[in-house]
Amino acid sequence: RLLTTQNIRSLLGKSENQHGLTMPNRLLAIGDISCDLGGSLEFITKSTTLDNMFEIYDAESDKSSTEFSSDGVLYMSIDNLPAQLPREATDFFGDQLFSFVPELAQADWKQSFSDLNISPSVKNALITYDHQLTDDYKYITDLRTAGHGST
Repeated sequence: RLLTTQNIRSLLGKSENQHGLTMPNRLLAIGDISCDLGGSLEFITKSTTLDNMFEIYDAESDKSSTEFSSDGVLYMSIDNLPAQLPREATDFFGDQLFSFVPELAQADWKQSFSDLNISPSVKNALITYDHQLTDDYKYITDLRTAGHGST
């Protein structure tokens, strides 16, 4: 789970800054491209649609609203969004990725990450390797746990 309902309450609440002033936290919007209801973003319990793409989640009342004057965080969680991408975008993405296929197919994935002989473009794009975050992405663990009580 990336963000629990308790986390969102904390992020939408107020906190004291270094000068002792109470300031609102600034989470404004979030997009859930997985549309995993109640999953990675626990507070999202229903999909938005192409006709009604956004809702506001109010952590205090634990309810969503289509009224943009509502308090809370704007969110989008369209379950069929990937199917809405234009064909040209899909073709362009595939064309860009295709040049890396031979390198990926020939790599020795049993080697340690540091010994992996692949181009920097591919290596730097790997977020995880052998079930662990790579060094460039270890900060994600700190973000998830720092002050938010995430599991």
